Amino acid sequence: MNALLRTLVGIFVAPAEDALDAEAAAGRDGIRSPRGAARRDHARSSRRAVVAPGTAAPGGAAWHARSLLRVLAGVFVAPAEARPRVAAPSAVAVLCAPVDAVALGGAVGTGLARESPALVLAWTGETLAPPPLLAPATRRARRLAASLEARGQPARATARLVHASLPADERAAVVAAERAMAAAGSSPTVLVIAGARGDALDDLLARQDVVLVATRPGADADLASLAVESLPAPERAVVCRPTAPGALARALASAGLCCAPSLRAAREEVGRHDRA
Repeated sequence: MNALLRTLVGIFVAPAEDALDAEAAAGRDGIRSPRGAARRDHARSSRRAVVAPGTAAPGGAAWHARSLLRVLAGVFVAPAEARPRVAAPSAVAVLCAPVDAVALGGAVGTGLARESPALVLAWTGETLAPPPLLAPATRRARRLAASLEARGQPARATARLVHASLPADERAAVVAAERAMAAAGSSPTVLVIAGARGDALDDLLARQDVVLVATRPGADADLASLAVESLPAPERAVVCRPTAPGALARALASAGLCCAPSLRAAREEVGRHDRA
């Protein structure tokens, strides 16, 4: 309010006569002095502000008007509410072909691994080969992998990812996945299912935030729709475009190094579902 009053005074109340102007106008004996006029001109030039082109000079009417508007806005206009930040999903499932399991899990996990490493759990119903390429891992990723190893779950750390393959038996896979997710704590997890699943894995899928359904080029057009309809929570599913990364692209994505355009598009689908 004090700022508002000061601005109003500056606009509507004439300023007092400058002391230098009064001295120069009257002089000590009431006679105009050339020396006083020179002092007055020097003082005015030293107080002259440098104004950028197109802006109002300080002290002018336009400058005071803008200052008044700013003060009034601060007094009477409520500040805009901060846009709520939408938290990223921390538990994502991926349904895909076995050949893409490790690569898609790595691509999605790399997108989730922001403040902590992402745990990628892959199940195919068969023995799953380890990632073909490993990169130097972060300290937190190595620590998480060591924690899983201490619990009897084989794991490999690479970049900001930790890969772990689940047992072929479905019920054993669910037990191992739950144990690994508990060990991961607040780290994001990616559950990759690349095989014919039963009720036990359906219960685990129902606890995921998002389920990404990925098909390969040439697959039946109804395959993705059938996969979504079979989910315990179809409203959480997103379907990405068919992906067919090559061997090198799969190796780089599984290592957490980079993603081919098709794998990056699959990862972005998860982000778009989160912002919807």
